[in-house]
Amino acid sequence: MTLANPQDTAPDRRDSTQRNKSQGVPQVDLRSDTPCAQARVISARNILVWGVLALGAWLAGCGRPEGTIQMPEQASTVAADVDWLYYFIFWVSVVSFVGIVGTMVVFVIKYRQREGGRAEPTGHSNFLEIFWTFSPLIVLAMLFHWGFQGYVKGSVAPPDALEIRVRGMQWQWEFEYPNGAVDIGNLRVPANTPVKLVMSSQDVLHSFFVPTFRVKRDVVPGMYTSIWFNALEENQKQMGADGKAVACNADDDCGPGFGCIANQCTQFHQVFCAEYCGAPLDKGGNVGHSGMLARVAVVSQQEYDTFMQEGPAMPPSCEADENPAACWGRQLYETSGCPTCHGVDGVAQAPAPNFKGLYGRQEKIADGSSVMVDENYVRESILMPQAKIVDGYTGVIMPAYRFSDRQLGAIIGYIRSLAPEAGTAQDGAQQENSAVEEPAPEKSTPEDSETDDLAMEDNANKDEVNP
Repeated sequence: MTLANPQDTAPDRRDSTQRNKSQGVPQVDLRSDTPCAQARVISARNILVWGVLALGAWLAGCGRPEGTIQMPEQASTVAADVDWLYYFIFWVSVVSFVGIVGTMVVFVIKYRQREGGRAEPTGHSNFLEIFWTFSPLIVLAMLFHWGFQGYVKGSVAPPDALEIRVRGMQWQWEFEYPNGAVDIGNLRVPANTPVKLVMSSQDVLHSFFVPTFRVKRDVVPGMYTSIWFNALEENQKQMGADGKAVACNADDDCGPGFGCIANQCTQFHQVFCAEYCGAPLDKGGNVGHSGMLARVAVVSQQEYDTFMQEGPAMPPSCEADENPAACWGRQLYETSGCPTCHGVDGVAQAPAPNFKGLYGRQEKIADGSSVMVDENYVRESILMPQAKIVDGYTGVIMPAYRFSDRQLGAIIGYIRSLAPEAGTAQDGAQQENSAVEEPAPEKSTPEDSETDDLAMEDNANKDEVNP
């Protein structure tokens, strides 16, 4: 048996190619003679197209000050830089996705398998491999450089920045100003002034986030973290028919988009907690975390300076009240989260004592002792709530509050106004009696002193006789 020569039995590729061409079958031949050369031409065109698209993304990456469909308004000096980098990454990603997927779809359609077609090896292109390896590397290096620049700029506050303390606690934000005034839930800052926030947590991990300022930083227990911003413009106030800012006692007194801050209806920037921080045990879910909100009101430098000099002012609605201090204290009670635990209806309830009839009463403490609920005890319980806990409420962890002396006096006045009428009258009588000046003691004369000495000597002699 004679074996045939393999070269005689193997089909001639040239004949197969000619036959396929005569039958109209497209050839997938990416050898270096024609198809690979075409790939190089396509790659060169792609580089030009990608460069133009990247330039367009570069120019479109700055965003708009009034905000876009993706980003809110730019309300601080660092917001524009953050938006520029975000939109640059966004548009480069869009162009890359469209280019890669579009090219893939074209190739799938153009070079799909057909009857009688035969695929040929694609060959090798050093140019393509170098291009798709180093071009992303260059882009990533640029992004790292720009991102690190923005991080340093947003982390290091100017040396002349105004410093305000921030304390995060379940589930509210507390702000302490340089003059010692403390506000819960509302932060007032001057426009066009660098503001540095020195933040700490009283319980668990929180995160301070103001989207319109493009600032966000974790607030960690046991350490200080800081963040800074420079607000660009003052927040507008709701104006009345008389051309003056509308006075308010609560947010319900203001129109849509305005909040009651410093007893005036003012626009504000929303503060969120961006780190899950739990919820009350009796409510479940994330109601505590999601409700941990605060507001930043950007005011004029003159208004801020007045606030620094005078401190928190009494609401105008309380100035004409019969008991202005109690009126102000009631508003502080309502806006500081006190109703969450303390009632004022006289009904005993958990998780904290009821304020109705509390003032002037003897309370049993957890250690077995008792204490009179007076001004000093109320003040201590607000500033150091764990110092003397009422028996039966040891399972409650009340956060420490910080108020100015005027605010503390107002809260004490409100709790005192909830005391029974008899107790109030008795306290008033005691104060009235204490205000009466006691008669001055009579002056002693030398004769009185001599008489007293003789009496003392006579008594001593009697003691010696009758031991």
